[in-house]
Amino acid sequence: MRGWVPMISTSVSPCLRGSVCEAPEDATHTEAQRHGGTEHFIVLCLLAMAVAFALATTASAHDPKAKNLPPTKSTPDAKAARAAMDAAKIKLAAEGKYACCIKPTCDVCARVNGSCMCAVSVAQGKGACGECFAGWKAGKGAMSGIDKDTVTLSPSSEHAVPETQNCHAPPPELKTARDAINRAKRTMVGEGRFSCCAKQGGCDECAHEGYCGCGTDLAEDLATATGTEKKKKEATGVCGQCLDSWHRGLGAFGGVDIAEVHLAPMGGAMTMTTLSGGPFRTHGAIGSGTSWLPASSEMHAWHFTPGNWSVMMHGAVRIGVNHQTGPRGVTKAESQNWLMVMAEHDAGPGTLSLRGMFSAEPLTAPPGGFPQLFQTGEEYRGREIVDAQHPHDLFMELAAAWNVPVTENVTLHAYGGVVGEPALGPVAFMHRPSAAENPAAPLGHHWQDSTHITHGVFTGGISFWKMKIEASAFHGREPDVNRADIEMGAIDSWSGRLWFAPNRDWSMQFSHGRLNEPESTEPGDTVRTTASIHHNRVWEDGSWATSVVWGRNDRADGDSNAYLLESTVRFLRRNAIYGRIELADKRHLLEENVYGRAGLEDGHHDDEGDDDHDEPGVSGTLPGFEPSFRVTAFTVGYVRDVYENSQFAIGIGADVTAHAIPDELKTVYGISPMSVKAFIRFRPSTMR
Repeated sequence: MRGWVPMISTSVSPCLRGSVCEAPEDATHTEAQRHGGTEHFIVLCLLAMAVAFALATTASAHDPKAKNLPPTKSTPDAKAARAAMDAAKIKLAAEGKYACCIKPTCDVCARVNGSCMCAVSVAQGKGACGECFAGWKAGKGAMSGIDKDTVTLSPSSEHAVPETQNCHAPPPELKTARDAINRAKRTMVGEGRFSCCAKQGGCDECAHEGYCGCGTDLAEDLATATGTEKKKKEATGVCGQCLDSWHRGLGAFGGVDIAEVHLAPMGGAMTMTTLSGGPFRTHGAIGSGTSWLPASSEMHAWHFTPGNWSVMMHGAVRIGVNHQTGPRGVTKAESQNWLMVMAEHDAGPGTLSLRGMFSAEPLTAPPGGFPQLFQTGEEYRGREIVDAQHPHDLFMELAAAWNVPVTENVTLHAYGGVVGEPALGPVAFMHRPSAAENPAAPLGHHWQDSTHITHGVFTGGISFWKMKIEASAFHGREPDVNRADIEMGAIDSWSGRLWFAPNRDWSMQFSHGRLNEPESTEPGDTVRTTASIHHNRVWEDGSWATSVVWGRNDRADGDSNAYLLESTVRFLRRNAIYGRIELADKRHLLEENVYGRAGLEDGHHDDEGDDDHDEPGVSGTLPGFEPSFRVTAFTVGYVRDVYENSQFAIGIGADVTAHAIPDELKTVYGISPMSVKAFIRFRPSTMR
């Protein structure tokens, strides 16, 4: 991971211009489960279709693994160049000759000028070099009070400090860095993995990633260009350093209008790598626990690099009003919220990642939880919660991971913590871009991703090519009603999961596990099976994220399924439309709910009746003899960011949920039960 140079004062002492780089030579079941065979066939068909489509989709050419190339022999030279360039920038900063405006700091100004004053130029509204310009677009701006969308491009040649007679010579590390990266590029040219579009040796940025496709991408863009704005937005584009070279007159293609050369969509070459980020090693791929999102996913986060640590913080706070209609509905003020901190540091042969995730929902949720018709799971005051979603724990994750690369394409993974997530289920809903704007948990939460808060978990795995196999041992009991403590217990449950990420826009998983008595109100083990597909597409001013999830719980008292399709489209930068369709098998819906709204008398448990009620087969004693109902929910919502700067965004949104339910439930819930929410949302600005 690239180092960084501390920001220095915008009062820069003058110095001589440095030299220019040298160029290289080029059980019994209810009616809801009777169609399980058909449902499973549909799920398998969806998975097969997604795999086939994903395999046929071409990955970004900026991706060093896009063509499944073998490990490059240029790595030692690239590492030497990185170390020398970082040392040179530290010396330049100490001499008052280096003031960059992004983290990690740019290389191009030091390479071209032997100095950098991008921070001064940006503060004065004069723009930044191409590499810094790309960094701002990626959310890596390091200056407060600057809106990333106001930063313009000016070539690196315009960011040298003024010349004077009183100046130290450029540090020798600059020449060492140039020589080393040029050797690396010559090696990559021979390996057929370096095709740049800039003169004077091409870009260093892609060379450090082990692959450059800027020239190939630009040629393809020019061949298909129509001059329309739509085509410009869909262009693959080039990296920030190549863009800078074109604006300095160093483009390698003759007869090309500079207006035809565009910056690659963020998530390309400017993305810092991390072993936690799947086969493409992007921060955007980091999901909950050890799960993978598509590598192109947006990351709404703050990023810091104190010392040799890389620190990322992200989360969201929503404050709003929740109105559930019908005889079972209530209206409550509420706040969903969470904060995650992840810090990475080199440790031995690998990378150590420390993770903490926290929520104030124990204080901001109404008693009993957030109102949500037909939601069930966990307990409140000794009874299962019905018609509400439980708040999250104060400690949602306290864990660590160690990732050790064996080869360029093989990595060993170890993860564990007092609170963490085992290898079971999809990415937890609050981490999925497809659900990022939706304040409600899925109705199938306890069939799909409820284990994302587990008190005691150990996971080991191996990733190879574009796949990961992992297994977990953990404590299976769900958290209790006390949301502020940690309830360690026996490691009594297990799970296994397979991930596949064929390219930057897709990830999918299949998982299976046994949970030892997860629900305190329902004795007995649960065997859970899940499958999910996640897709993300990014364009210049928006993105489209979609997830398909299936979860199944097999229990001695009956089996049940939950299905989900959710999607969020961001467009014109500040707007988002989101939707969710769910089918879930639910029990206990005829009981009095958590807010005291009446159910049917014969729907209650009878724990104090005749002795006959202790015998099997008598309704009211065993949960398996309670009726199960297939509930369908349809949600659509809209959010607009009414304020955004380089640090955070504020959005205002609302949604409505309609339900389709069996006639037996209409006696309790009414004919057309609905949900309406309005909220204000706070979160960091986008970092891809």
